[in-house]
Amino acid sequence: MSKMDYTEEEKKQVKKEFLRMMLKLEIDEARMEILVTFMDAYIGLEPEEEEKIKEELSEELPPGEVSKLEKLVTSWEKRGREEGREEGREEGKKEIAKSMLADGEDIAKIIKHTGLTKEEVEKIRKEVN
Repeated sequence: MSKMDYTEEEKKQVKKEFLRMMLKLEIDEARMEILVTFMDAYIGLEPEEEEKIKEELSEELPPGEVSKLEKLVTSWEKRGREEGREEGREEGKKEIAKSMLADGEDIAKIIKHTGLTKEEVEKIRKEVN
């Protein structure tokens, strides 16, 4: 699908129809999340585009279907929060490493306490200096 050269508008329409189809399938949430993740890998849309699709579908679908859609979207948001937390942890480790380097701590100690690799600590050291 990623090589089919869809226009941006076609991508949105494919995603919208995919979501409609997902709502009609009677599969468990875990399988649904796998399929949605797969689709997201092939039709990457910007968050604003995703939100617009959600709004359009909410207006077009009957109330019962809207609640299913919200469950689906909630799983996306959950995944996004988890990715954000992981990024935050990584940034925190780097900030701790910077602070430890500024205090003159040994690289081995920084690696031990942050879980960063030697290469990552060396890169941070170069940035600080």
